[in-house]
Amino acid sequence: MSLLSSKMSGDRNSRPEEMLVITDVFPTPNGDVPKGYHIRDWVDMIKDSFRKVHVVVPTAYVPSWAKHLSFLPSKYRHAASVFDYSFENVEVHFLPFPTVPLSFFRDRNGDLAYIFNREKLLSLWNRCSVHHAHFTWLSGYIARKLRENHGGSYHLTIHENQSWFLEEVNSQDKKYVNTWTEAESLIRVNTQDISLLEKYNENTLHIPNTVDIDNFKPMSKDACRDELGIPKEQTVLLHVGYYKIDQKNHLNLIDAVKRLTQENSSIHLYCIGGGRDEQRIREKVEAEDMSQKVSLVGSVEHENIPYWMNACDVFLLPSYSESFGIVQIEANACGKPVIATHNGGSEEVILDGKTGFLVEDPEDVGELATQIEKALDHGWNPAFIRKQTVEKYSKVNIRESYLDLYD
Repeated sequence: MSLLSSKMSGDRNSRPEEMLVITDVFPTPNGDVPKGYHIRDWVDMIKDSFRKVHVVVPTAYVPSWAKHLSFLPSKYRHAASVFDYSFENVEVHFLPFPTVPLSFFRDRNGDLAYIFNREKLLSLWNRCSVHHAHFTWLSGYIARKLRENHGGSYHLTIHENQSWFLEEVNSQDKKYVNTWTEAESLIRVNTQDISLLEKYNENTLHIPNTVDIDNFKPMSKDACRDELGIPKEQTVLLHVGYYKIDQKNHLNLIDAVKRLTQENSSIHLYCIGGGRDEQRIREKVEAEDMSQKVSLVGSVEHENIPYWMNACDVFLLPSYSESFGIVQIEANACGKPVIATHNGGSEEVILDGKTGFLVEDPEDVGELATQIEKALDHGWNPAFIRKQTVEKYSKVNIRESYLDLYD
């Protein structure tokens, strides 16, 4: 047991440690910014080991009135909706910085965020004894700037999906490389990238993401369908993820489902999410005459996702690229099988034939359809699926791994 873990008993205010968390994404309590729930879960997991946790989120400045402009990309509408708030012993600060959505500025956003918020960042850096950043750019870079100019150390969890991470590696850009080499430790949420990261920092380790097993748990399928207005006679396939075709593979998924509906008219695909490619996905659904078989639900409050998970028969994650894929362990925590592709994360999470099935090639529509059909006929053991997930990804086990880093 770590020293910090041993301090968890007793009154929180008696604990001497304060923690600074720097992260690119974090949700707002009203759901207007539906991003970064995995970081929120991580903070929930770690917060009781510290007297206070300060979360800072570097955010491009967008005036609040702009959140009503539907033509703006969702990330800018989200930026217009942020506000500082607190819960329990956690304070969340969104730190605005001026920028323009052009590559010249994007490459300098880390410096802009640091310069325009230096006083606030430095105050929190000096106040806290533990500093942890999530994502290499921007947050890891900002932590490195603080260390470089003011001393101290930082830990970095690398959440980038597989293709994004490899782009960073192949670029050999100093803003990424130096952020990795100067960190006290690097944490990668999958195992396959550990040997690559060890070339930059020998103190590299694998710690997976965690799942909130209290919220994501088995519930009555019929009751959840009643709550959501889903017909009980439907065979429900569910996908949860941003409407981002080049990562989440919506177009091939729709093609696979079309093949299945030719043999099974009860099949219906629900896609939860939102993002830049919604119109293209809608056009694909209409072009394939699948409007009666595919529903684009849009954004759903995070607290309602467990109802959707429990209402489905099979969960789908046919992505091109993931770092881990938290939604699949959320589905497994609800006892649901997952059909996923080899995408950089799923092949380390899904036990093929036990907690789901794996498709090697995200472009193989026929195999994707075959594995979904096979999953619908397979005799799954929901209790086993949940048990595997709880044992590997519950907060108790993951927290201890992180606290060991801070001693």
